[in-house]
Amino acid sequence: MRDLAAALRAAGLEDIWVGRMPDGSVAARANNATYNWNSLDAVGASLAAIARTLGDSPAGYRFILTQRQLPMVAITGQTDCLRMWIQTDAAGCAAGELSTPGTTALDLLQTDADWVVRRDAPSWQTLRVALSPVLRTNIGSEFGVLDYSVGANIGFLQPLWSGATVEARFDVPIANSSDYEEGAIFGRRRVVGGLERLAFTQVMRLPLERWLAPTDDVEVKRRGLAALTAQATIGRYGSYYDGIHGSLRWEPGDGRHRLSAEAGVFRNGDYGNPDTQGPRTARPFLASYRYHFQPTRTYLEATAGNFMRNDVGVQVGMRQWFGDVAVNLYYRHSKFENSPARQFLGLMVSVPIGPRRDMNPGGLQVTGTPRFSVGTESTLREKGGNTVRIGYGVTPPVPSLDAVFNSDRAGLAYFEDNLRRIRDAARQSPGSGALHD
Repeated sequence: MRDLAAALRAAGLEDIWVGRMPDGSVAARANNATYNWNSLDAVGASLAAIARTLGDSPAGYRFILTQRQLPMVAITGQTDCLRMWIQTDAAGCAAGELSTPGTTALDLLQTDADWVVRRDAPSWQTLRVALSPVLRTNIGSEFGVLDYSVGANIGFLQPLWSGATVEARFDVPIANSSDYEEGAIFGRRRVVGGLERLAFTQVMRLPLERWLAPTDDVEVKRRGLAALTAQATIGRYGSYYDGIHGSLRWEPGDGRHRLSAEAGVFRNGDYGNPDTQGPRTARPFLASYRYHFQPTRTYLEATAGNFMRNDVGVQVGMRQWFGDVAVNLYYRHSKFENSPARQFLGLMVSVPIGPRRDMNPGGLQVTGTPRFSVGTESTLREKGGNTVRIGYGVTPPVPSLDAVFNSDRAGLAYFEDNLRRIRDAARQSPGSGALHD
């Protein structure tokens, strides 16, 4: 038990629990804060640790990977089969069975476990420091071919208890074009130094299965009762908005469908300052639906409601994944009160920046940027050409629940579609050479 906990800790996992189930199988769970590009890598590293320490003889295992201490995916199987699956592409038995909250309540898989190791490498003992680029551009406008403002964002995140964090982020300007100077045409959108976010966030799973079907596992799976997650956050966002925000995320079944909603109330603390954008009070309320078309790894999404700056509209888009790179093409129709409706067509590219595996937790952890997005958009049917229109379709600048769920890639269909990457990550994990001795 303790060797397995040590192996999981060496692989960069935290909040480690290891014990034994009443039927004799090994129960283990660990939190991922190191493999921020993709949770698939954390699954592979965890399975390698299990196979390396327990795979010499047949034994059952039940492993749960958590994110912000919330169960994300579970794997149950036999340790000898797992070791064989990692060692060879022609394994005679399967590594295990995958489960996600959309298919079952994952915590129930480890009910009555006798824990030998509890809370090893606790997450609250590690301060996270994240470095991210900040880029704001206008391309092909009536004012120039390319205008830009470049900066860096330095973030500090401290885990507290299960699902709870406090976060502070600061912007540092680096360079900009003349049109982004103070008082220039894009001056109000330039990167300004100072506090960008100071917030407390709590994420939790709502146990609908206990409330609606406490003894009916079939109904829990059919209705996805274990797949509803809520998040509440309060603080300062976007440099000058103070307020509170809440969101819900429901991903039933194998994760092909996802429904979400968010709402908030914000006050613009710098309203009236000529360098500040946005209304005095913002009341965003948005609902969205996403469909995962598994054969091509394409996500189709629609969002509608009241955006951050109180314009009302709808946005539909298609996100195509190429590994960990996403290309998003979208159309937006939005309207401010007492103003004509505007239409936009945009293209955005999202990439991870930094190492695929961040440094291990341990007092201080410096991380990269799991998602950095850059894009451009153009107005449609606009008299006078591609007139610059700023402030339409802005989403609340708060922590996203998608970040907790592997950039919205946490459904069973996604994990099953990427078994090869899980095995590759297991083979490349620390100490994996012992699997081939």
